[in-house]
Amino acid sequence: MNNEQKLKLVGFLVIFIVVVNLILFVFTIINWTVFLVVLGAGYAFNKWGLPKLKEGMK
Repeated sequence: MNNEQKLKLVGFLVIFIVVVNLILFVFTIINWTVFLVVLGAGYAFNKWGLPKLKEGMK
């Protein structure tokens, strides 16, 4: 598995977590604070974490 495939896998994993978070919120299994914290963590990872991973794999 090369670096590009690893980054793609990490991206799909983050998308999966956000979608599961949305589904759990819709069915009121989690409350709005947990929902927003997970969305914020996903945003922060995509904004700062993923570029650093991409930069480190070169």
